Amino acid sequence: MKAKGIVRRMDNLGRVVIPKEIRKTMRIKEGDSLEIYTDSAEKIIFKKYSSMAELASFAENYANIVSKAVNLPVLISDCDEIVAVGGISKKEFLSKKISEELKKLINKRKHFLKSDSESEKIYPLENIENEAQCALGIISGGDIMGSVIILQGEEKKVFPKENFLLIKTVAELLGKHLEN
Repeated sequence: MKAKGIVRRMDNLGRVVIPKEIRKTMRIKEGDSLEIYTDSAEKIIFKKYSSMAELASFAENYANIVSKAVNLPVLISDCDEIVAVGGISKKEFLSKKISEELKKLINKRKHFLKSDSESEKIYPLENIENEAQCALGIISGGDIMGSVIILQGEEKKVFPKENFLLIKTVAELLGKHLEN
């Protein structure tokens, strides 16, 4: 027997409502872009679109360069998941979901820079206990497109404030690249 999904009718303008349960599970909200393509003659596939994901190899080059410069792991995300990794295993971090905590931070257009205070912590990924040393949003055309994240290294040293300018520059360069 074939598994059946939720059935929706198409209206006279060609619109179909994506059920709330699916939107919630897939983290699709009003205003999000969806990529639509066909897999075969019988399947229409909707995929959440990420312009950051299209820049993955470009972003990975930045992540690797910055990781070498600051000697810490670097992650670059879109608004939902990690799209590029530098200085650590891709397998462990690539495509991992970013935390609600990080989403709230970047959506408020704030940055995080760990201080000497032990109480100040942010865990940028869901279900992964790696702390961030630094995190800030990537903004393009006034919209939040993702984030640049520096993870805490094994030495657990405090991230030098001078390096924040480098991370900010990378976020701005990625944002400008998305505008073009």
